[in-house]
Amino acid sequence: MRSIRTATLLACSALALAACATPTSPNVEQARAAVAEARANPDVVSYARPELSAAEEALARSERALSEEGEVEEADSLAYVATRRAATATELAAARADIEAVQGAGEARERAIRQTLEQRLAELQTERTDRGLVVNMEGDVLFPVDQARLSPGGLREVDRLAAALRDFPEAHAIIEGHTDSTGSDSYNLDLSERRAEAVRTELIAAGIDPSRLAARGLGEDYPKAPNDTAAGRQENRRVDVIVQEGGA
Repeated sequence: MRSIRTATLLACSALALAACATPTSPNVEQARAAVAEARANPDVVSYARPELSAAEEALARSERALSEEGEVEEADSLAYVATRRAATATELAAARADIEAVQGAGEARERAIRQTLEQRLAELQTERTDRGLVVNMEGDVLFPVDQARLSPGGLREVDRLAAALRDFPEAHAIIEGHTDSTGSDSYNLDLSERRAEAVRTELIAAGIDPSRLAARGLGEDYPKAPNDTAAGRQENRRVDVIVQEGGA
């Protein structure tokens, strides 16, 4: 009898230790609640299904980072993205339901969507040019040095851009990667291509139709500032996103 009790205690202790070893995160719990709330909203299901799916995907990535990899910081960053995307889905669903309810909403809808696009992009570093609205995204914010994997801060920036593109489904975007002149021409071209494609991939994960997006790397050929100073090189390491109101 004593041996049975001892075995039971040991098993319970092992389970307790395993539970303690499993990372937890209030941010992931908050994201779960936000996504569940959006999923339960019938307007979201009807009017913002792609955005809801993007929120669910970000939450799944966050949960995997936490439970399988023990990466709390990455899980928290992805949880932030999931929470934001759930909120965006809810906001867009309400706006789209209102637009549908307006009689003769053709021109009014276009004006409302165009205004929303301008307002969304105004939160980013944007200028209007002959090519369209150009969003300048600083490369050192988007990526670690010499890498093409988006940083947590980069994920947030790209998600803000995705929110604007979701509000204006007629718009297309050309994503252009740029580097400074440090390194060889071939290395810089390859890095710029991979960074542009990384931004495109994340926009698709955020619910943007791939047919609306084009990505290309331009290497060091189009600097915004001289490359002979650190400040100039930093300005040249960037990703420009040209948002066009018609086709790309």
